[in-house]
Amino acid sequence: LPPLLRLLPAEGRRAVTFDTAGAAFLGGGLGCLLFALTSGIWWLFLPGIAGVALFLRQSFLSPHPLVPPALFVNVPYRSTIVVTFLAIGSVFGMMFAVPLMLRDTLGLDVTRIGLTLFPGAMSAALLGTIGGLISDRKGSPFVATVGMAFSIGGFVLLSTFAGFSAV
Repeated sequence: LPPLLRLLPAEGRRAVTFDTAGAAFLGGGLGCLLFALTSGIWWLFLPGIAGVALFLRQSFLSPHPLVPPALFVNVPYRSTIVVTFLAIGSVFGMMFAVPLMLRDTLGLDVTRIGLTLFPGAMSAALLGTIGGLISDRKGSPFVATVGMAFSIGGFVLLSTFAGFSAV
């Protein structure tokens, strides 16, 4: 850190206000919604929705909101959020579903499931480094497009050979 501190430009201190109420509403609301979904306590949806609604209200009323509402007017930003949510959701969904599928369809134990998934984890680590190098040369959109094509191809192959209908 000391060499980096010498390279960084000097910045003056500025007063920063933190929207504590907005953070509390968002954290409480999302916490209730997640707990309702994971535990099946459906009445927690009401305080969850109320918390998110209070967060939105606080965001419009606060001079320094936790998440500025003007951020969501920016169409490229909004599109990026939706695409990232769908891409990451599908990847993490598969990371959750594949071990369950291996257990239920093939009857594998935990050790064999781990050994089955290990090459994928290693290839992700190696390809992540290679993807970073390619991203420096060809740009992020190219790497993101190729990565999504590989993900879609992998999902198609997995659904084809998993022993179930792709639908």
